[in-house]
Amino acid sequence: MTYVSDPDFTLKEVFRVLKPGGKFGFDDVAALDKYDRENHAHRLLIQHTRELTVFGGLWHYKYWEDTFRKAGFELLESHGQPAVECIKKEVALYDKYEALTSFLATIHVLPRRFYKLMRRLHANAGSYIKAEEEELISLNWFAVMQKPK
Repeated sequence: MTYVSDPDFTLKEVFRVLKPGGKFGFDDVAALDKYDRENHAHRLLIQHTRELTVFGGLWHYKYWEDTFRKAGFELLESHGQPAVECIKKEVALYDKYEALTSFLATIHVLPRRFYKLMRRLHANAGSYIKAEEEELISLNWFAVMQKPK
């Protein structure tokens, strides 16, 4: 859903093709209540997170809930699922991979550009962790909606 250009249209289409009583699950990125788009530091954290995770649009979770209802759905469930502890483990693993690729590039087993790519993939992980810890964003906003019977 983060890449749809018209969420209203898309959800109306999902609603149209579902059978009565059919359910639609959603797990995507959402801004949280503490995110302030006027705050430069917040915007920078989100931009770095976007560069790391390549998510597209960023809408507040209440926008999604309203859009589901406008499309005709009954909202059954809507909540964020923090992934920050999992990401911290991934960062620790990437630290090891980065050290290994650096060594292998230094002794010319791997091309130097491979190490640069590894560093680029890993560069903004701290911003993502901070954005989740400060409750600015959830990359795992989960919602279930149902078409009325």
